[in-house]
Parts: sequence; structure tokens; C-alpha cells
Amino acid sequence: MKITGLKVYDVDLRNRAPGHNLIVIEIETDAGISGIGEVAMSYGIGAKSVIPVLESLSAQFLKGRSPFDSESIFQQCFDKSYWARGRSLAIYGAMSAIDMALWDIKGKALNVPVYQLLGGKCRDRIPLYVNHWYFDACRPEEFAENARRVVDDGFKGLKFDPFKMSPTGEKSTPTRPISKEWGEMAVARVKAVRDAVGDDVDIMLDLHGCLNVSDAVKWGKQLEIFNPYFYEEPTDTLLWHSSAEVKEKVNMPLAGGERLYTRYDFAPFIENRIFELIQPDMGLAGGFTEMKKIASFAETYQIAVQPHNASGPILTAACVQFDICTPNVQIQEWFPYWQDERYRILQQPLEPLARDSQFIVESMKPGLGVELDKDYMSTFQTYCY
Repeated sequence: MKITGLKVYDVDLRNRAPGHNLIVIEIETDAGISGIGEVAMSYGIGAKSVIPVLESLSAQFLKGRSPFDSESIFQQCFDKSYWARGRSLAIYGAMSAIDMALWDIKGKALNVPVYQLLGGKCRDRIPLYVNHWYFDACRPEEFAENARRVVDDGFKGLKFDPFKMSPTGEKSTPTRPISKEWGEMAVARVKAVRDAVGDDVDIMLDLHGCLNVSDAVKWGKQLEIFNPYFYEEPTDTLLWHSSAEVKEKVNMPLAGGERLYTRYDFAPFIENRIFELIQPDMGLAGGFTEMKKIASFAETYQIAVQPHNASGPILTAACVQFDICTPNVQIQEWFPYWQDERYRILQQPLEPLARDSQFIVESMKPGLGVELDKDYMSTFQTYCY
């Protein structure tokens, strides 16, 4: 079996909230088996920058190769692209999507789910927590109302950024140092959510690296009493010493890693046990090939893993396969409330299948276990390489 081509779908949904641009790929083979993957650059700026990178990687490292050589392909992309040994997000995103698609092909060719190829089943149920349930909330009582709806839907874990909205309702990153009013509003939002859901529901706080160390400590100490499951990226993730200072002074487990790529970025955070929970992104940190290495590295230091997942349903499917076969996965991020049409990318997305705050592992189809909805995908710009 040889790779014959690569399709790239530019799933541009920027005309609808939340304004994301998903990049989906499909690797084709001469055996008629294709595999799909997704780049996790759907938000922020630069999603389309990965398209020419995918073209170059396909021409140099994919065409004519066996899809079973995924480890070799990954290493060649990493070694011979030059910029992967530095910091090139577009290359990491492209490599991650390619790796996902190659494992999808292998699973389909052998008629087994990807998790069977990566060590087999470690669990029958994957605990979940929900994100993006608070996108229209500003006042504490609005956060509380939305949180109650999520709990009514059967979820027992909720993540949110209490600092992401200004006290007057503008979505923005607070200016450092943050104002007293902004900090007090954030604390009030957390209190409102905790009061609304009670002590038996987990709340996770994601600060997206927006605070300086002093504010992360100052406001973190006020948030301790609400017993968060974790305190995610309270300050810049790239500065591991800053995170270490917050960890020393705030009594909450630290989490982070969505903007760390490959095991090399994670090394200082793991070796110094900065994060109790690391959050590599399947669509940026290196696909299955590198995610398994990152997880094994973390397991050596008794650190748990929770794959970051904030893009589309292909990445959700890949995360589920990874979760099933990775011993130190603790919980999975879940997005059942996107306002746009991204779930239509797949014929049967997994997001609606959550039950009682869990994904129950039952009969899984080969590969990633999901298929593109070609009719829907045909409505977007497609590149064939």
C-alpha cells in the first residue's frame, strides 16, 4: 500500500460564531483506503498558513511511502523540515494531522480501532468535563444559570475562564496588572458557579496565560476556597519558572500545555513537576506518535494527562482513541455546545454520545472510528496534492 495523494479541506466557519477556521486533511492510498486528520489551529490567527506547509510535507515525505511507516515519516518531517526543531506551529499542526491520518489508515487496513494498535484498552469509560458553555455569560448570575443547564444535561465537570470577559462585558484579555474590579468580578463568577452546581461537581479554571505572576498568586489565593479541580495556565506557559512560582504559593493543582509542542517543550514542566496535569493537543503536539511519548514521559513523574481539545470532531475522535489506550489519562475535555456547524464534518460525530459525564467505550469502528460527510465537505475549498 502506497500513499498517492493528500486532500486539504479549508473548513472556513469564520462567518459564524465563534468565528473559527478548521483545517481537515485526507490522505489517499492506492488500496482505496483513506485516512483523515485535523489541525488544531482553528482559533486565533493563522489557520490557513498550514495549507502550503501540508503541500510541501506531502511532496517531500508522503507521496509513494507506505502509511505504515508513520514513525519514520514523523521523524523525517521533524528532522528534515529544519523549522520543526525550533518553533513552527504550522509545521507541528501539519505533522500532527498527517500522523492522525496515517494511524487512521493503518487501523482501517487491519480492521481494528487505533487504540488496539497503540497498546489496547486501558479503560471502558472516559470521564469528561465540558467547555464553551459560558460563551454568552458576563454577570455572575449568567454564569450560574448556564452552569446549572450543563449539570442538568448530565455533566459533572465544567471549565471556564472567569477573567476572559471584562466587568462590563467586553471579550478581551485583561491588561497586566489587572484592575481590582476585574479581579473581583472573576472571583464573583467562580463563586456563583460553585454555589449553583454545589460541591459534587468539578469546576476547572482556565486563565489562558493572561495574568502576571503577582496577579496569578493574588487572585489564585482567593479562588482556592472554591476547590477547583485545576488552575490552568495562570501565567505564560513558556516561562516554566513563572509557573513554578505560582505552584509554590497557590494551593491548587496547576495544569497546562495546549501551547507546548512535542516532548521537548514539555520537558522542563515534567522534569520539575510544574503541572499536575499536562494538556498536549493532539492536533499540534505531534499526533498519536508524539502524544504517546509525551504521556509516557509524564507517567515517569506521576503526572496525569488530559488531551486538550478545542477544535473539531475529528480531533475529538482521535482524543478518544488516545484516551482508551493511555494509562495516565485522567479526564477529557469535551465541547458539546459549539454554535456553528462543525459537527457536520463527520457522518456520526462522537460529541452527542456523552452520557453521565462520560464517554462509554463500546464497539469502536476501525481506525479513528469516524468518517467524513463528503456532501458537507464538498461545500468548502479543497486542495489536492
